[in-house]
Amino acid sequence: MHKSSSVVLGDKEYNADRAKLKRWLQLEGIREQIARAADREDGSGFVAQIYSYLSVALSVDDNFSQLPWFEVINAYITLIRLNSPKLDLPLLHATSEGERVPWEYEGRTWYAWAKIFSGAFGWSLEYIADLDIDDAIALLQEIKADEQTQREWEWLLTEISYDKHGKHKELPRPYWMRGVIIPDNTKPTKIKKSMLPVGNIVRWNETPDA
Repeated sequence: MHKSSSVVLGDKEYNADRAKLKRWLQLEGIREQIARAADREDGSGFVAQIYSYLSVALSVDDNFSQLPWFEVINAYITLIRLNSPKLDLPLLHATSEGERVPWEYEGRTWYAWAKIFSGAFGWSLEYIADLDIDDAIALLQEIKADEQTQREWEWLLTEISYDKHGKHKELPRPYWMRGVIIPDNTKPTKIKKSMLPVGNIVRWNETPDA
């Protein structure tokens, strides 16, 4: 696994280290903004977010606006590859479930992840921020799998988990736990914000959809 890369922009060579969890989440937030700008056909916003990605990934505050566009894009692609998860985990293939919550704010993803890990392991924010990307995603998947199986056990113990014929009704699982292959060509390089921190949940006292 490459833990660093170098990119040349103008007359300067920059060395970039593979991002740890907190900075990676910041970068993924910028990538989301890039995608939204592209969907809106917002050219200026698209370019501004590309520059923002470079600044954060390289930990610099340089002005890239005067550089040739091909250099900027080549650097962006190099940094995307450097900071992409290497493990092909089912959680990375999950589709977005539900709209953005009303209390969404910039940077919330980091705090959502930090809450999960601190609650599960008692780790400090500093320790969580410095987690390897792949370790963090794998641990998140294990935590979410444990939470789901616990809900399934609680559901099994309730009367409403059985129909009038006494047949057990399974508690619905999220896509990534079903082994469902989502038919699109999107590379699984990030987790949607709408999946954090809880995704699609049916609680023990709710009847699942038929």
